[in-house]
Amino acid sequence: MNDTVIALADFVFVGHKNQYERVAKADILTLTASGAYVDILTVDNKKYRVSTYLANVLEQLNDPNFVRISRKQVVNLFHIELVDHDTVFLRSLSFSITQSYRQEFMDSLPILRTGKKG
Repeated sequence: MNDTVIALADFVFVGHKNQYERVAKADILTLTASGAYVDILTVDNKKYRVSTYLANVLEQLNDPNFVRISRKQVVNLFHIELVDHDTVFLRSLSFSITQSYRQEFMDSLPILRTGKKG
């Protein structure tokens, strides 16, 4: 049986050991591409491996909180604790933001800005 992700409003079912386990989107920390697989890491340190490509998982999640920071890495904005120029920190994890994804990533953050508009 192939591992599969079926998207719904606030959660997905992830194929795992011939079963489909419900995973809340809010509980997903990161998505990491690994060849023809995607590793899904959750807040309770569960790791799921799905036989598909990162772009497919992003499309099926259909959630603006999941933002690409590199060719192989997606983070859930909800879990970001700190952004230090080219590094993003989620809990005890840190990931590099590549130059080609930096602007899109920064644009997706709800940053309070100083000064007036207009």
